[in-house]
Amino acid sequence: MQTSVAPANVRTAGGGGGGGGGGTGTGPSIALIASLVNPNGPRARLFASDQDPGYSAVAFNSAGFLTSADNLSYTYPPGLGPTPSFPGSTLTDATVHLSGNMFDFFRNVEQNITMGRYQNAVIDVSGQSCECGTIESRTDTTAPGALAFVAYNETPRGVILSYTGTTTFRLDGSTRPADAHGNLGTLNSATMNVNFTDRVLDFAFNLSVNNLTYTANASNVSFDGVRFHAGNDGTPGSPLAIACSGGACAPTYYGTVNGSFAGMGANAWMGYHLMPADESDVVNGAIALVANTVPQPRFTLPATGTWNMVLIDNYVGVNGNFPTFTTAANAHINFSTQRADFTFNFDRVLTPADVSAGFQPQHITASAADLPMQGVGFVAQTASGNRPSTLNVSCTGCSPTAAPVGRFEGYLSYVAPNPAEGGNVNIYWYLTNNTQGTLGYDYYGSSYFGNAPAPVVAPATTTTSAGVGGLRLARMPEAIRGPLRAPR
Repeated sequence: MQTSVAPANVRTAGGGGGGGGGGTGTGPSIALIASLVNPNGPRARLFASDQDPGYSAVAFNSAGFLTSADNLSYTYPPGLGPTPSFPGSTLTDATVHLSGNMFDFFRNVEQNITMGRYQNAVIDVSGQSCECGTIESRTDTTAPGALAFVAYNETPRGVILSYTGTTTFRLDGSTRPADAHGNLGTLNSATMNVNFTDRVLDFAFNLSVNNLTYTANASNVSFDGVRFHAGNDGTPGSPLAIACSGGACAPTYYGTVNGSFAGMGANAWMGYHLMPADESDVVNGAIALVANTVPQPRFTLPATGTWNMVLIDNYVGVNGNFPTFTTAANAHINFSTQRADFTFNFDRVLTPADVSAGFQPQHITASAADLPMQGVGFVAQTASGNRPSTLNVSCTGCSPTAAPVGRFEGYLSYVAPNPAEGGNVNIYWYLTNNTQGTLGYDYYGSSYFGNAPAPVVAPATTTTSAGVGGLRLARMPEAIRGPLRAPR
């Protein structure tokens, strides 16, 4: 067993074992970064990740190395332009079993990131190769290259949204860089600067392998969805810049970097693929980072009491395929128990064309209760794969057999300087039953709430502000409220 090679500022790694509780589910999230033998062309870049954070069933061996995981998206990394060659079909809902020579085990002090390298990895994979549900099984290999795995507790998006200001991150650990020819190198440095206010970051890292030194950096990379990526496929203006120094450097390099925040947002990881434009080689590996300072909280939240939220504004998706409907909704935030609940009622507005087409009145109720607050956010959604449903949906005038699919994601978008004066909540949502015709529905939008009675706050709160009151009925500026977008 080897220890990952990294500069002296890297902290002592944690003990063995394979990951802890998940960011939103009950287990760790998973990422695989590999260079695959590809009978259909040059070496293939693999980036596999869990489809629902924390809901993959995983297994680790006694050395702490990941040996299996399910519910994965098994594909090439984003940011590589036209569809690259791959050993077979890209797969969804994939299950992998890993084996190979194990090196570079690392687990951080916070116990929320575990990574390691399989040299000459063997990947037995099975998953859906198309929406039709066809299952494909095969064995992919990396010899003489490598696979790096990352098992981590993904930060809930509500926690990321609870921070503001800029935080710098330093290198915490890594796997050794490995090229497609079996050469191993050293990660020389890695840094990341995170702007939590605008939810953009920049990073830079430097590594050496096979007498070549690579530098990769990117700026203004969005992490609005907690995970992030930057790529360079030769397109002008690509966010990822890659440079090489050494006698055998190629004229041009492409690459991708994927990553995410872990724990409570003070840890992060990145996985990388760097390659010459002719794809004659691939260098891949994984990096762990840790914040130099704790991120700053965006709001001072009430310690106790309940916000009874009333609907102020509603922004709905409209185009030629979406129905017209009315919305009635309420929500509650209980700061004493750190729980949230909501109820939405949607009623379809029948146009003359709808009546002629045979549509009947349609009423949908979507509700959720006892949702844990994660930072300033909460989520309710229907079941998928290993993930149970936390969203209750009922409908009259709909198909009795088509199951609803939906997600409601809420977060506190404003808290008064004196939290006793209240605040606002945004909930982004979509609902569909994936059915065409008169029994189908497809609704999405964003709803904006203000609280009614003021909550009880902790005695330590001393700041005040004037003229806000317990109910804010003014529409918030978009800079605070955020633009309408599909839920994540």
